[in-house]
Amino acid sequence: MITVNDILTAINKALIAKYPTRTVYINACPKDFARPSFLLEYVRASADDESRNTVSVTMYYTVTIFEAVDAHYHSDSVVLMETQDAVLGLFRGGYLTVTDRKVKMKSSAGGLDTDRAYVDLQFEYFDDRTDTDAEEGLPLMSTVETKIQEG
Repeated sequence: MITVNDILTAINKALIAKYPTRTVYINACPKDFARPSFLLEYVRASADDESRNTVSVTMYYTVTIFEAVDAHYHSDSVVLMETQDAVLGLFRGGYLTVTDRKVKMKSSAGGLDTDRAYVDLQFEYFDDRTDTDAEEGLPLMSTVETKIQEG
């Protein structure tokens, strides 16, 4: 079973491999955080039934890109867009290794502000249903009786 933190860890590893000198903050930045850096946030998840034991899961994350700022607290928009494009490139492969699995992913540019840029990530995979364990102790049917009538 893949957890929220498993995907966070995989995204973090990809960012650190490309940008080893940058700090990656998880879910919150401190008051005076370092720049350039990244903020990695879990946004939401949904699960849909696929079978008795399987669900399809979709998880959403956002990577916020922070570059250096000037005296007016503005970042160079060209630098922001270049970094945004490079981060998008990290996740354009279609799959990310999460624990022992390859998880399907999509990435998109989430926007640009005066001091930051965003990349939205979506992960889709099938996973085991967690609420079926209670049924494992039930006995199997021993006989089945049927009656067929012609109408």
